[in-house]
This record gives sequence, structure tokens and C-alpha cells, in this order.
Amino acid sequence: MNYEAVSAGCPVSRVATGDDQTVFSTNWDYLRGMKMNALAPSPNMALVTDPERRSDNFTPWFWPDNELAAAIDIRRKAYVNHKERVLNTADNDPMIRAACQRLLGLQARYLAEYFPEKYSIENSKKYGKVIINTANEGRHDAYQLYPGEDGMHPLAISGMLGQEDVCIVRSKKNGRQVLVAGFLASPTNWNLSDFMNQDMDEIHRNVEGYHEPARSGSRYMMKNTVDKFLLQLRQYPQGITWRNNQFIEYIPTLAREPQDDTDYDHDAVYQDPGENIYLRTERETLARLPEPYEDFVIFTIKPHVFRMSDVRRLRGDDFIQAVATNSVIRSALQVDDGKKSTQNYIAPLEN
Repeated sequence: MNYEAVSAGCPVSRVATGDDQTVFSTNWDYLRGMKMNALAPSPNMALVTDPERRSDNFTPWFWPDNELAAAIDIRRKAYVNHKERVLNTADNDPMIRAACQRLLGLQARYLAEYFPEKYSIENSKKYGKVIINTANEGRHDAYQLYPGEDGMHPLAISGMLGQEDVCIVRSKKNGRQVLVAGFLASPTNWNLSDFMNQDMDEIHRNVEGYHEPARSGSRYMMKNTVDKFLLQLRQYPQGITWRNNQFIEYIPTLAREPQDDTDYDHDAVYQDPGENIYLRTERETLARLPEPYEDFVIFTIKPHVFRMSDVRRLRGDDFIQAVATNSVIRSALQVDDGKKSTQNYIAPLEN
């Protein structure tokens, strides 16, 4: 098999030069299966499918889909051009690096075993054991599984293997769960540097409703749910859990930086909301590493951007119901049109 690798551990010498940052998702299995959140925030946690019991409703840990090649090109370009923003390794802390190396090994074996049409593990005389990503037709990317102390950080390789951003959370002796490292190439309006070394309370301080009981009268409090869940999360491969969220977007780029331009054509959106309003949803997973790295929790984030026409086709009734009760979605559809008036996009979506 012909493939390219470099001594740094990843084929970053070849980076897509195009400016297109838009990747529309066609992962209909995810769109059909995700929970359309009636409230925000909402825990809606569920266990991933045991790979040994894979079925038509398989919900994996890492989930490469038809958009893998396009997403990887965007993620690699972000890493090469903005490494200081995309990757934080806690100054290459040796314990964190070792935990990331353990993650890379688990991730590579998982992908090669359950997605063999996209990944394989082979031995290279020059680079040792490598994982081959065959997502791009005619181009096979090889990543060193054991890059060594002088090679690329294993967290960087994890972040460019697939479509998921990867955050490393460490459990402290005082019970705090702290973000200590991360690879973030496709965020939803946040910067990694703003939240490094913060615990869950600090990270979610601006999330409406996180510290309060749900307004619907439910007894759960999101903060308590998250704290309890992280404390009780079992070690890999047990207990891997996933959840999802939803946002309304008017600009469909895969990465949404806080500083990005948010201007768009209001008239075009109102006249054809199905093609100019987008549902952005993040599929998130949580997994605790096995001993001796059981203090580390792996948090992955995979963004999907769906055309609203596809959402209405497959989840129309569920979406309209969510609009009625989910304050985040509803408020995002009632926006200032730049002409000192509020444009309400809910009505045209209900037609």
C-alpha cells in the first residue's frame, strides 16, 4: 500500500489549499437517532453501542462518516495554520502526554476494528506501527501510533485521525473535573484557551440554566447531573456515553470561531429558510481511560451541519416541537435583521 508519512508522525506537509470550510452532513442515521432537545441545557445521555452487539442502530464511540475526507482536510489545515489555537498540551506535561498516548492506541484500534473500510493498522519499517486513513481516494495518510518524545504529540494525531475534537479532563483529588489539554479544530463559538485549567462549573458559568432546576418542573439540575455522572463514569471500555445538542446557524462553516463574521442575507433566509437556515448539532462522548490513567476523562465533540430542508424532511414534527419549548433554538430564530426590527423565522419553517 502506498501512503505518505513524515518523521513528525503525521502527513501535515500536504494540506488542502481550498478555502471552502463548509461540510454539510449526510449522516442520516445520526439525524434520525439524535434526541431533539425540548429543553436547553439537556443532559440526554445514553450509552454507546457495545461494538460486539453491533446492529442497525449502532451508535459508536468515534464515528467516521461520508464527510470524513472533507472534515479531515479542514481540521488538518486548522492545525497547520493555527496550531497555537487548535492544540493545547499543557506544555507537554509527561503524565498528560502518556494519557494521550493511551487514548491514541485505544482510538486507533477501535477505528481499525469497527471501520475497516476507512482505517487499518500496519507495520512500517521506517515509522513502526502506523494507522492508515484511506478516506481520501487515491491518498492514504499514515500516522505513527508511537511517535516518541520527539515526535508529534499523540493528542494532535488523535485530533486529525477523524472528525472529533478531543478534550482531556482530569479528576482532581478535591473532586474538581478540570480541562487540562485539548485539540479543537471545529468549535461552536468558543476558544480552547479561554477554558484551559478550568473546572466544569467555571466552563459552564455562562450556560443558561446550568446551575438551576429545569423550568419545566423537572427535578434534575444540569450541574448536579454532570458532577455525579463524571464521578461515577466507569473505565473504558465500560460506560462510554454520548449526548447531543442543537444550535441554529445562518453560516454553515464546520468551525464557528467566536471572532468569525456573522453577517448574512436576511431576505434570502426569510424567503427560503429550508436552504439558508442550518441546524448545527454536536455529538459528544465521554469515556474514562483505564488504569493507570483512570483520572483522565476523554470528551469528544463531533459537529454536524444539516440543511434545514433535510431536518424538516426527516425530523420536521420533532423540530417544530423543540422550537416551542427550547429557548436556545427559539431565540436563535428571532433575530435582529440589521434594520432595527426583529425577523421571526419560525413561521416560514412551520409551513
